[in-house]
Amino acid sequence: ANARIYLDGDKIGTTPNTLKYIIPGKYEVEVRKDRYEVWRESVDVKIGEENTLTSVLQIKTGSIMIDSEPSNAKIYLDGKEVGTTPETVTDLKPGKYTLEIKRARYEVWRESVETEADTVKTLTAVLQTKSGSIIMKSRPSKAKIFLDGKEIGTTPDIIRSIDPGTHEV
Repeated sequence: ANARIYLDGDKIGTTPNTLKYIIPGKYEVEVRKDRYEVWRESVDVKIGEENTLTSVLQIKTGSIMIDSEPSNAKIYLDGKEVGTTPETVTDLKPGKYTLEIKRARYEVWRESVETEADTVKTLTAVLQTKSGSIIMKSRPSKAKIFLDGKEIGTTPDIIRSIDPGTHEV
């Protein structure tokens, strides 16, 4: 409701409306409302005939262009898988979405993103590698712990945030 009605480009009212006293002929009818796609239809007005038109306006959508470093990560929008980076997710109604980028051996990248009509948001997710931990115990205890040649503590201890790969302990 309250959408603007145009007849051959001239504004003639708002919906809902009954247009009377139209001269017979062919007309282009448009219905417009902010944040909605323009609805169009041609109508042939004839003497003694009534034309009933019902316009169903489609909300304008936005898009999100998503890339990641490294690429080839799964994209989830509000929990639903929608593609693999790089990817452009289209036809999104304006509003807030939770975007998650997931790839094996990397931390989940998560962000709230708001889409707008007729806009393309561009995002690049920089993924962080998952780290590991090592529990170190020794007999006797209180032995020095070295990781890749650097002293990092004494036993017993948990060594956290270790990059994946082979290390010398």
